[in-house]
Amino acid sequence: MIKILTSKIDFLGEEIEGSIAINDLVNNDLKSKLITDLNYDLKVSKLSEGLLISGYAEVTLREECSRCLNKFEMNISNDQINVFIEDNIPDVLDVSDKIIEEIMIKIPAYPICDKDCEGICQGCGVNLNEEYCECRNEQEDENVEGKSVWAGLENLKI
Repeated sequence: MIKILTSKIDFLGEEIEGSIAINDLVNNDLKSKLITDLNYDLKVSKLSEGLLISGYAEVTLREECSRCLNKFEMNISNDQINVFIEDNIPDVLDVSDKIIEEIMIKIPAYPICDKDCEGICQGCGVNLNEEYCECRNEQEDENVEGKSVWAGLENLKI
């Protein structure tokens, strides 16, 4: 947990660094994907209206590629963490959830194992990164003969 003793923070701020162990995380969505602990390096600054927490956090996740469905490791980091906390600040403040949120917004909605990932053939289900499928050959043959995949649309009357 990332606990800050707010009474000890002066106008120069306070640097805190460490890690949150996988078992200490409450967020089950993230916890099930974690490979490493969540590491952080933060600066807590006291402002007239509250506290500003800025810094860096990183973690390694196990994700599933949205194209080929293979599992892969993905490093997620956020070096632009900026969390502002205002009013009614307790003496001991736990900001773990806020830092985890800052990491979660960096996780892509559709993770991809490699920018050149070809995915899965829509015809036969073969992983195109690992083997070449016959469906592709048939589609290429049709295109060579002048028959486009979209040729059926030519007969459509609107």
